[in-house]
Amino acid sequence: MLPLIVPAVGAVLWVGAWLADSGKSVSSNITGVPQIVEKKPSGSLPSWVVPAVLVSVGALLLYKTGAKALKL
Repeated sequence: MLPLIVPAVGAVLWVGAWLADSGKSVSSNITGVPQIVEKKPSGSLPSWVVPAVLVSVGALLLYKTGAKALKL
């Protein structure tokens, strides 16, 4: 069950980020004030990849440790 929760949380966070970006663009269109664009460091990986991998690996280790403790 735990390994299924991690991708679900990632999908919810991805949808939330998409909604936030959509809201910013709509608000800038309504007010006429251009959106302030921050300079992001150019990297080969998107910013969400590293935290998602760390959380997934942590969840897997937690699941394996729990299974050992319960002797499943």
